[in-house]
Amino acid sequence: MFVFRGVHVALLKFWSWNSDKKVWFAVYTKDTTTATNTLNEIFSNAGSTDVLPIEIRPLRKSDVPTILEATSLTKLPLASVPADYNSSAINAFTYVYGRGAANAAAGGNSQRRIGSTDHSQGRDFTVLEMSWAGQARLRAGDTYTNRGYYFSSNLGSVKETADILRDKIVVDKIGLEEWSPRVVHIYKAGSNFVAKAALLSGGQNTIW
Repeated sequence: MFVFRGVHVALLKFWSWNSDKKVWFAVYTKDTTTATNTLNEIFSNAGSTDVLPIEIRPLRKSDVPTILEATSLTKLPLASVPADYNSSAINAFTYVYGRGAANAAAGGNSQRRIGSTDHSQGRDFTVLEMSWAGQARLRAGDTYTNRGYYFSSNLGSVKETADILRDKIVVDKIGLEEWSPRVVHIYKAGSNFVAKAALLSGGQNTIW
């Protein structure tokens, strides 16, 4: 019989979903050795040829101990969703990032990161970052384009809305030979400068 065991996570610091699939988190213990040994025991798959099943489940606030000197093993299933839970009554902000294959079309590796607010440092906003790295390279004349979506709604309708937008994500690298440049002229009017682009693709004339 397979025995389910779990660990209370105090803080999820960082989650990397690429080839290594790493996650950084904190547990309820002040002793590094105790935390390391406990987690090594829980996630040990020694002597088994099967993939170790790992599932992340949220706990109700009342189920999370305020202070634990050591992380103890907990039998699953954990606490279920409260009876009065209503996802339609909860506000949500969603970032639609697209499918992995679409993001790989431009070459290199793309990633998204969400930074927390920190009132102690004076930050009263949430940081959203999208970066393109790895083997990504832009030659002179190349253009990188990335179209994503942000929307606010109730939590209950997030999946339905996101599924519609998911396949409309565009991530691509456009080479110089794939587009027809148009001329851009700069005009001076007194102490001001105005940039005007040709109206048509490949156009060589601008109108002031």
